[in-house]
Amino acid sequence: MMNYRIIIYMVNQMKKYSALIIGCGNMGCQNDAPGSENSHKTISYAKALIKNDNFVVHCHDLDFEKNKLACEIWNIDMLHPLECYDVIIIATPEDTHYEELILAINKRPKLIICEKPFCANYDEAERIVALAEKLDVPILVDYTRRFIEHYQLTKERIKGFGDMQSYYVTINRGKLHTGSHVADLFNWFFPEKETPHVFNYVDNLNYRVFDFGLGFKNDFVGETRIMDDEVHPMYDHHTKHVIDNAFGFLEGTEELLCTMYDGLKVHKVLETIEWNN
Repeated sequence: MMNYRIIIYMVNQMKKYSALIIGCGNMGCQNDAPGSENSHKTISYAKALIKNDNFVVHCHDLDFEKNKLACEIWNIDMLHPLECYDVIIIATPEDTHYEELILAINKRPKLIICEKPFCANYDEAERIVALAEKLDVPILVDYTRRFIEHYQLTKERIKGFGDMQSYYVTINRGKLHTGSHVADLFNWFFPEKETPHVFNYVDNLNYRVFDFGLGFKNDFVGETRIMDDEVHPMYDHHTKHVIDNAFGFLEGTEELLCTMYDGLKVHKVLETIEWNN
């Protein structure tokens, strides 16, 4: 009888790309683990890579126990220090992105995927873009809504809504962490226009607030999540769409839906926003 590990090795040899997940927390590996309340969703990068079936997946976390747990959950291996990876995914806390991006770019993978926000500020993001350009390393920045069909269709539909007449944005849980989502949405929806510069920030509340609305001449677009509101089902398989886009890019059949230049533009906008506290 053939050894189980030999079978896994032979299957992996048939796959096209190697991928390394840096960070084995919720987004990296744990949010949709079997037996969890999200087990029917595709939220983690580990599950999305495995479901795509074109990647040999490894993971790494400075917390060894977290790393070990991720390997057990998904039957994947830890970082191999001598291996060069085609894709490096940065799913670490956002205040580590700058350092992790520098390390990843210098490994010269075919693609880097980085959770938003891209960096901590515009200067960091500008330096990352310059280094990535120098070493010819493309970066996908994971701003969720760009990968969701509802918002892709909305972006097309608003072309027939007439001019935007008004807007409102009220958020909490971090001007960078949450505000960057809305800033990128404005950049994406209105690439030729200046992003509105007044957002409401209500971090004195001890519950979640995410509320925005765009009033056009002929229609309205918005999203609200307050307190314990459930995450809308349109987000249930968000990382599947991210990894599918990454695979299409590697195969030469798709452009990246959100690039490092989009991430850089978000930081530029965040520096000009007026916050009403």
